[in-house]
Amino acid sequence: MTMQNRSFISPSDVIALEIECAACRMRMTYLASSEGELPKVCPSCSKELFPRDGNWTAVKELKTALEDVVRRKLNNIRLEVTTPLS
Repeated sequence: MTMQNRSFISPSDVIALEIECAACRMRMTYLASSEGELPKVCPSCSKELFPRDGNWTAVKELKTALEDVVRRKLNNIRLEVTTPLS
């Protein structure tokens, strides 16, 4: 018999998004439920956080989609996540 552990979260379980600057490694945390705009540049070193075309837009759309799913109370959706080894 094979056993497999799988972990799922609801979109409402996501409380924040963490963005790490590739240049200076500064980490910024933004509440998933906040209305604020995500930055395009690092507040520490002023480098672009998402230098490839479309990446910033994709991250912004992810945040907006999470907010929308939670607001609509779509509780029948789960996201599978990797489980760190203990």
